[in-house]
Amino acid sequence: MSEKCRISPAMEDYLRVIYTLENRGEKPTVTLIAKSLNVKKPTVTHALKVLREAGYIYHNPYGSVKITKEGEKRAEDIVRVHELLLTFFNEILGVDIEESEREACLVEHCLSKATVERLAFFVKNYLSQKKY
Repeated sequence: MSEKCRISPAMEDYLRVIYTLENRGEKPTVTLIAKSLNVKKPTVTHALKVLREAGYIYHNPYGSVKITKEGEKRAEDIVRVHELLLTFFNEILGVDIEESEREACLVEHCLSKATVERLAFFVKNYLSQKKY
């Protein structure tokens, strides 16, 4: 990924929420995104401007948000890492689901692709052996 496309962990959280809302069939609006992330509307408006400028979303002021193809791909990567970490913390380490969710949100932004791939390999193998 080029440096131009890098966005902060907070912006990744916004992108993940927008992606998740769209996949649930909801229209991501400033109000709904603010509620989902427990932030104020002006904060969301600023984040949407950053994501729009990065090419990850379409957004008209006072309208709903639509994720771009590039944004969707990036969000899918973010969600994949989040779900992988959630599984690792909860199902392998036995951390309760609420704490697993918080920890996954913190860690998901810090891992390299190589680490994510190794963790995915480990989780897949561990869970497949656990079934027997």
